[in-house]
Amino acid sequence: MIQAAIDGVYADPFFASFPGQRDAFDRRLRANVQKILTIYAGKMCLHGHALEIVEDDQKPTRIFSSQYVMRSEHLQVVKDLMVECRGRELPGTFNPLVVGDLFSRQCKPWEYITQNLAEEVHEAAATTFNKMMSETCDENTRSRLMKGLIQPSLHQLRKGLKQKLDELLQPHLAIHPITYNDYLTDNVRKIQGDRHDRAFDRLSLANCGYTSESLENPTKTPVFLIPLLRALKDGTRPDVEEYSVSLAADVAAAYYKVALKKFIDDVSVNAVETCLIQRLPGVFSPDVAWDLSDEQVERLGSEDTGTVTKRAELQKKLEILEKGLNDLDAFTAQSGAQAK
Repeated sequence: MIQAAIDGVYADPFFASFPGQRDAFDRRLRANVQKILTIYAGKMCLHGHALEIVEDDQKPTRIFSSQYVMRSEHLQVVKDLMVECRGRELPGTFNPLVVGDLFSRQCKPWEYITQNLAEEVHEAAATTFNKMMSETCDENTRSRLMKGLIQPSLHQLRKGLKQKLDELLQPHLAIHPITYNDYLTDNVRKIQGDRHDRAFDRLSLANCGYTSESLENPTKTPVFLIPLLRALKDGTRPDVEEYSVSLAADVAAAYYKVALKKFIDDVSVNAVETCLIQRLPGVFSPDVAWDLSDEQVERLGSEDTGTVTKRAELQKKLEILEKGLNDLDAFTAQSGAQAK
């Protein structure tokens, strides 16, 4: 049954769902895990970065000022960091390790969010096992199996899952950025292109009252070319140092996006799926039951003290009632004989 829950095959009556049923989702483990991982991916995208870096001509999405920084202020931080990381590079260029330092600062929330994921997945698996035991065993047996066999095995799987998550996270925190994904350069190109387009439109709007989007009929629109061209020339004049700082910040932002997507997939496949979900059938399988010692079988299958005591009390009451019934039958029979 647990294999069916993992595979998402809900044909068994155990997985039946009807309007108003509150625990149907807890029984369908695959659906529950999919929901948990989807929420996790959303949290990583929204809250995975320590600071939201906001373009100076845009507004932040985060509310508290401690959670975001304007890009102009961020560039000053990058500039100072470039001085601290200065190596053998020529003036106007930057040490690639700057990107690693910027990235390690941004990805610090990953650990907390990911460790919470391990707890949520473990809880989902434990809940499904608990529902299955309730469906197939009496309360005493269910309690003993969960406490004595299933929960300890799940705790071991959770421990292995957390170790795997630490293993996946460690390279992002300790090793310099490495990627051969073209998505990195595409992201840098997009970030710089969008910023260039916005800057161009601001200059155009300030000098001629139009942008590339608002100009409807170029042939009939009077444009004073000289001030416009001068503004564009001054506004697009390159500054080697500023460009180097800006490029370092853009590469770090682009690399963060690449690493984030890869890390989310690695956590889902190499950690959650491989280290926990796919190992759940082995938590309570025929092989596990076969390897149980006589002492374990006795401990898991025996009745608890409360049940034994209650049975003894009920047995005494039954004996008293049976004796009373026999006495009543004898009295009735004697009364009938005297009446004759």
